[in-house]
Amino acid sequence: MNKFIQHIPGFCEGFERNEFDFETTEELLSNELFLPWKVYKEFHKYSLSENRLMLELKEGREWWVLGFIKNPECVNLPVWVPKEKE
Repeated sequence: MNKFIQHIPGFCEGFERNEFDFETTEELLSNELFLPWKVYKEFHKYSLSENRLMLELKEGREWWVLGFIKNPECVNLPVWVPKEKE
């Protein structure tokens, strides 16, 4: 069993961190936490940077850390490669 732990920046207050267990990449990405991003017009893809789950927008030129994966080697996502912002 793998685990996702949501990243909430330190400057944000009043939010509870979401954590959940999952078995497959599909199960991870089907969590309701990620559903709004898939319909966002600037959505590009999800990727991994070491143990960080990344959200890529605007053809990969904008990115955010969504959270941390306990066993990233068990998640089938591309490696995050930073692109220069326009």
